[in-house]
Amino acid sequence: MVVPKGFNLARLLDILKRQSEWISGQKNKYRQMRKSLRPDTINLRAINQAWKVHYVKESTETLSITENPHLTLMVRGQVDDAISIARILNRWLHRKARIMLGDWLNTLSHEQSAVPAVIASGM
Repeated sequence: MVVPKGFNLARLLDILKRQSEWISGQKNKYRQMRKSLRPDTINLRAINQAWKVHYVKESTETLSITENPHLTLMVRGQVDDAISIARILNRWLHRKARIMLGDWLNTLSHEQSAVPAVIASGM
């Protein structure tokens, strides 16, 4: 809690009581936001896959993500950092999309007897 210099701290408790409902609402919004940035499942409807995501807290500075059998992702590292979790999951999702799109375009080109499509991996 930050209050202006010279603020009468005796008034602080009264202000907190009057604003308790708003404070609770803001805390709930924050929890929901953090939960959405750290999902338990990622549904890829276009390819009919639902990936389970497991988080393992480790003392390493960086996060790592590993695909395991049975559509399971393991995220390891500082898993309490919701923003970093969102970034690593988005990177994984973009890589997955490039792979799936490349496979789909190659299949489609063979079906159409066209020259195979090549997608450059920007990663």
